[in-house]
Amino acid sequence: MSKSNKYGYSGVDIPTQAVKANVGKFDPSEINELVQEDKWTTLGQLEHIQTIVSSSNTTSIEFTDLKENEYNVHLFTFSNIQSGTSGSGGQIHFNVFTSQYDYDTNGHYTTALQRCNSNGTFSTFQQANSAYPYIQGHPLSSNANQAMNGYWYFYNFGDSTKYTYATGQTTSAHNNSQAVSEFGSIQYIKTRPVTKIKFKIGGGTTQFTDGSIISLYGIKEY
Repeated sequence: MSKSNKYGYSGVDIPTQAVKANVGKFDPSEINELVQEDKWTTLGQLEHIQTIVSSSNTTSIEFTDLKENEYNVHLFTFSNIQSGTSGSGGQIHFNVFTSQYDYDTNGHYTTALQRCNSNGTFSTFQQANSAYPYIQGHPLSSNANQAMNGYWYFYNFGDSTKYTYATGQTTSAHNNSQAVSEFGSIQYIKTRPVTKIKFKIGGGTTQFTDGSIISLYGIKEY
């Protein structure tokens, strides 16, 4: 049976090509064409939104186009994250931007992290009513071989009826040889849609080392 249209459908009941309506027989070239037209849907696929690489004098890494109305689940990946200085107060945190609060620092975040050390010890890191929610309780290092890496998922950025939640895991080093792993969750206890997010170190004046990378992805659900 010969093909009936440019997308390779066969038969008499030819559906209209649309998201979630990829029904029929396709050649690889036709699939590539549909992908380019954003009509070939694989639910759960990661779609890259933006990658930011820090340069000199970078004190914050800001994402201003979250596409919160298009994706309900977002993924941030952190690669080679280093601080310009080491020591107490050098944790990485974020603040969200809403129609009510410009990068909210009004104590609307709660955090629960679990830390695992390669020497066999465990500890917790908690924050209640915090202005600066940390995605890693262990201070960042300025040493290149101790750079932090990891990922965090965020949920409900664009939903005005739900809190924004986040969960993730990071890994780094301490005292040159000890591996440190942290995982946990964060809750933003406001129901305003989140339209921007900004990552900082410590009080916000510490610089990211050149080459710190944060990437943002959306997860396709429809």
